[in-house]
Amino acid sequence: MNLSNLGEYQNMTTRSKMVGGPIIYQGLLVGAGIIIGTAGSKLPKWVSKWKKTKRREHNNEIYKVKSYAVSNEGLQFSEGDTFRVLQRDKDAVLIEKTDDPDQPHFVDYELLKQISDYCGD
Repeated sequence: MNLSNLGEYQNMTTRSKMVGGPIIYQGLLVGAGIIIGTAGSKLPKWVSKWKKTKRREHNNEIYKVKSYAVSNEGLQFSEGDTFRVLQRDKDAVLIEKTDDPDQPHFVDYELLKQISDYCGD
């Protein structure tokens, strides 16, 4: 175990000289901490706002279920149910089922094509 901190002291003095002295260096460290702390505390709000914006950008068309089915994940569809497609990635479709508190759901694309008026994006 090395108890010497000489190397780190030399690094800090070198950095202090590069920015014009220890007072300026400390100010930069405090300022960087404030910026990082503020950004970190605001990040969840920014992400939430970005997600809402992205969700609005997707197709707002409502699709209607034509026949009863149960997805591989256990999500039940009954005739007359409605849903909105949030995103599609190959064979998986992220949907928001109307009047379902547990949102969103991933459903197989082929299943949705078979049981509803959804035909893809």
